[in-house]
Amino acid sequence: MMKKVMIMALICCLGFMYGCGDSPQEPDKPDVPPDGPQNQTEEVHDPVTEADLADTYWVAREYIATEIENRPDTVYEMPHEGWNADLILYKEGAARLRNVEDYTYVEETAVFADASWTVGTDGKTLILSEYAGGSGETLTGWMQEGKIYLSDGTGTFIMEKGSMPVNGAEWLPADLVGTWKLSTNEIEGYLETAEELGIEGYISFAAYDGGLTADYYTSDDFGILTEVFADQVKYEEMSLHEGCANEVWSVSFTSEDGLTECYATIIDRDTLRMMIFSYLDDMEYPAVAVQNFLWQGNGSGAVG
Repeated sequence: MMKKVMIMALICCLGFMYGCGDSPQEPDKPDVPPDGPQNQTEEVHDPVTEADLADTYWVAREYIATEIENRPDTVYEMPHEGWNADLILYKEGAARLRNVEDYTYVEETAVFADASWTVGTDGKTLILSEYAGGSGETLTGWMQEGKIYLSDGTGTFIMEKGSMPVNGAEWLPADLVGTWKLSTNEIEGYLETAEELGIEGYISFAAYDGGLTADYYTSDDFGILTEVFADQVKYEEMSLHEGCANEVWSVSFTSEDGLTECYATIIDRDTLRMMIFSYLDDMEYPAVAVQNFLWQGNGSGAVG
């Protein structure tokens, strides 16, 4: 009898240990987001062809600055305090990124004011290239939801499609920067070459942080010298003259003595046209000359 009691007590004790104690727990499992293991998606770049981009124009609406002393991205709405950018893509492969501040090209991208473009082999990348003879710099961009995203190395322009600039709007005052040589001179309807008149003349525009300066001079076989230097060139929203190929804009500057007024504009990449009004003491009206100049180069201009 005693033996049976002891056996029953032992069974109860074992039952208490395994039946009344804590239940064994499963090992901890890693947290899984409710939408699955991929909780981030990569940006999808739209496929694009050269035919899609040929003869198109794009205007910057925003700029996302991404590399400013490790600070968070800064988004600028554009235009922004005299700063604007746009992009022209011609069907023959020429491109113009016009990244401009205060009528002058921003230094870091000035070489792309006259560039070329193509679509990368992936069918999604837009590549802007400096023309042959330069340092071989390139910029890359892509299409996303009908917009062009173009990186300049420190940030990204977000550009929307617009209407192609025409009638002179394809050129900017920033394109004046450099040196131009006198080609022809016209007074009262008489047009002659500079060589025929025995005149040598140049005009040079230079960029600075606030805009443009101009230095103009001519000299002839009789020793007559005309020279005008202006430390500030004014932008005019007007055509140089009726019937001018550039119907959109011109610039103006005046000599220090106020006796010579100059108005200039770009007709095409190689031609600058200028009207000079000379106020002489013995004349009731100013003498007016129309001069054409040919592009000599010396850079596309940059803010220094």
